[in-house]
Amino acid sequence: MIHYRHIEDDQYREKFDHIVIDSLDWYLAKITDYVVEEGKAINPKIKSIADFAYGTGYNRLVEICRKQISLFDKAKKAGYSISLVAHAKKDQVEDPVLGKEITKYDIALYHKAGNVFKEYCDIVAFCNIVPSGTVDETSGFGKTKTKVVGQDQRLMFFHPTSTYVAKTRYPMPKSCTLNYTDYRKAMKDAVIEVNKQMAKE
Repeated sequence: MIHYRHIEDDQYREKFDHIVIDSLDWYLAKITDYVVEEGKAINPKIKSIADFAYGTGYNRLVEICRKQISLFDKAKKAGYSISLVAHAKKDQVEDPVLGKEITKYDIALYHKAGNVFKEYCDIVAFCNIVPSGTVDETSGFGKTKTKVVGQDQRLMFFHPTSTYVAKTRYPMPKSCTLNYTDYRKAMKDAVIEVNKQMAKE
């Protein structure tokens, strides 16, 4: 976990200006281990976070996540920027429009902890490999299969859809390529647009 002494240490601040948690699901697993060890000190029968009575283990997990976020805020005030990288999971959710279950990609975290981090972040980008094109081929048995052609693209998507979780507090484009240069340009353009809107007000 991040400690305040690291944020205030001039030795770190002279060398680094960005904090990256990679990956957030691994980070949460370490916090979970910490909660379990806390519980064991009180009740040796506790072996996992599910062993706590009335969900208190999960409540403690979310409490520590919020404390870590307060340290992120202190880091930002000290001049650091923050990036959190997480894996995705597939959930089956009820689509209110279609009236049926669909597959939706979300952050691979315990949902209450995931909601804390998603609420905190200014941007939640869904990253995916997208083929540049596809063709349908018909086999001799009358079956059709889709084949990927061309160069794959790694893209970041900034706006939510029915099939994946994303968000942005800035007027970001629909997507950009997954590299620092393109992301920085998209972010810079979004900030310029925000400043224009503020100037009009």
